[in-house]
Amino acid sequence: MKCLVAAPIGHDHVIHDWVKGDVRFDLALLDYTADGVTHLPTAKYYQHLRGFKWHMLADFLPEVIDQYDYFWFPDDDIVTSTADINRLFVLFANGPFVLAQPALTHNSHHSWRVLLQKGKGYRRVSHVEVMCPLMTRDTVKKLLSTFKENQSSWGYDLAWTELLGRKRIGVLDQVAVWHSKPVGGRSLYTLLQTPAQQERDAMIAKYHCKKPYFKELPHPFAGWFYHLRYGKPAKQN
Repeated sequence: MKCLVAAPIGHDHVIHDWVKGDVRFDLALLDYTADGVTHLPTAKYYQHLRGFKWHMLADFLPEVIDQYDYFWFPDDDIVTSTADINRLFVLFANGPFVLAQPALTHNSHHSWRVLLQKGKGYRRVSHVEVMCPLMTRDTVKKLLSTFKENQSSWGYDLAWTELLGRKRIGVLDQVAVWHSKPVGGRSLYTLLQTPAQQERDAMIAKYHCKKPYFKELPHPFAGWFYHLRYGKPAKQN
């Protein structure tokens, strides 16, 4: 199993703890700053691309995509540990989802409460955010064409659900990460040529996105082997 963490990186990143200890994944850092980030953590790949997160990923991934089985695309304000990233990949690889994300800690800045940690199992949800999604290689290939749809990335998560047939999307509550900075509070939004809400509405129209958005869904996966190894799904309301 080969795994890649690919992330944008700016001067105010919080990612040094990602690669302390027994690292069982490769790291790619995509620098979006004008002058380049100094004191970088150890990474297999570094590119100074100066763009928006998903645009940089669209440019970088084609040259490495076939080398990896699983991918994680966190923002650089996600606080987590090497051990939890290793565990996240194992859970994802052995679980039922093709698109997922870790849960968020309850002190995280967040937009959707459904993504906050709930129990220690896993849950099927309607959507995951662009903040820190996990994808299989096939899922990356299926969704790659959306990575440059707009600048803000608003609406990508809604489109991904439709492109995947609204199936096999989930939250892994066994691992929770801390989103340490406010949603929408960074420099990205000062660079947009079109308001983020307008970009989101265009994605909804193009991909015929249907509600509910960011809701917990009935859980169809009752595989005893997965439950035995990784815990039962979080109890439904």
